Amino acid sequence: MQDEDENANENGTESVRLAGFTIKNILGVKLVEVAVQAGKTIIFGGKNRQGKSSILKALWMGLGGKSAVYDDAIRHGQTQGSVEIDVDDYRVKLVLDSTRGPKFEVRRKDGTIVRSPMALIKEWIGLIGFDPLEFMRLGQTRDGRAKQSEMLMRMAGLDFDAIDLEYAETFEKRTAVNRDVKALEATLASLPFDPEAPAEPVSVTDLLDEISKADDTNSEIDAEQSAHREALRLLKAAEEQAEKMEKALADQRADIKVAQESIAKLYAGVEDLEHIDTTPLRNQIATAEQTNAVVRANEAHKKAKARLADEQVKQSELTMDLDAIKAKKATDLANARFPLDGLSVRGETNDPVYNGVPLENLSDSEQIMVSTELALANAGKLKLAMIDGIEALDAASIKLIRDRVEARGGNLIASMVSDSEDCSFIIEGGEIMENTDG
Repeated sequence: MQDEDENANENGTESVRLAGFTIKNILGVKLVEVAVQAGKTIIFGGKNRQGKSSILKALWMGLGGKSAVYDDAIRHGQTQGSVEIDVDDYRVKLVLDSTRGPKFEVRRKDGTIVRSPMALIKEWIGLIGFDPLEFMRLGQTRDGRAKQSEMLMRMAGLDFDAIDLEYAETFEKRTAVNRDVKALEATLASLPFDPEAPAEPVSVTDLLDEISKADDTNSEIDAEQSAHREALRLLKAAEEQAEKMEKALADQRADIKVAQESIAKLYAGVEDLEHIDTTPLRNQIATAEQTNAVVRANEAHKKAKARLADEQVKQSELTMDLDAIKAKKATDLANARFPLDGLSVRGETNDPVYNGVPLENLSDSEQIMVSTELALANAGKLKLAMIDGIEALDAASIKLIRDRVEARGGNLIASMVSDSEDCSFIIEGGEIMENTDG
């Protein structure tokens, strides 16, 4: 027979339907053969340990291939078991042999074999699988809620990994800048600042130079004044001598007159000269180090203030970056299309919410409704739901799931510890003992 490439199958994107299945010698099942009608719910009832759950596990193995086979899956006492599942015009067959191992294949009804069966079945299964309550159960743990968030965003076509990473990195940068700002604010507060202090440090060397120049000038003045006083003394002595010798020293008088005129001209205003007061300069030298300490403190204050201003600018820019990232994320969320109206994610960890309420805070019926709708919306082509131990749910919850699955034309297959009229088949010893559907 010619192999078929399932990528060219005739189903396209249309749904496929479970038509029936046969399970033989798998786990607790001896032999169960069931024909399945479209949109029909099948509940296997019976006492504990009779093979009800084994039916669902066998179906999962049949649709999961070799990788889904349970350990020790062949019924005790047997050497071979099998699962055959009819889906539209395909037959899925899993044979377990205690010596040869598992064999898995998918064929069309005409016998044509599908070369890549798991690629085809992957189209049937979809994102969540066949358990409509799987999504709800994830909400019981923190890790599970994170998984819920991942699934919801994948369904809505959202990928916030890059945005969340950018936000985390920007937040970390701003945290570091915040620490620097606080440290700089504390440093700035501890630094003294004297607005009366000079802008530049006092130069002791310059002051000493000025004092040296002033001392030189003062020495010159002292010398001039001393010379002047000496000249006056000599003049006076000469006058006294001249008085005694006036008549005899007429010529000398003329010389004295010339000397008087020369001295008057040479030393004009010399007695009006004032000494330079070096006291302020010497006081500046005495206080120079104290003044310079204040100048240095002011300079440190200015630098700290400038650095604080720079860090505050960075702080503001990073805050705006975080706001922009949040805004982009909010826009993406607003434009996203989730599979159920009212369903979304929020917060930095993308927590799942329904009508604004965290999923874990919803009532049981609301959680079941959301989980079922998501399972159906994201199911593959095969609209099949399987629930083991459905008796754990109340009647209203069972009806809710049943109605929603059947409304989509799908099948609900469940197990229940019961022999009530709600059961489609009663299982005993791994076989169907009673068909309550008639």
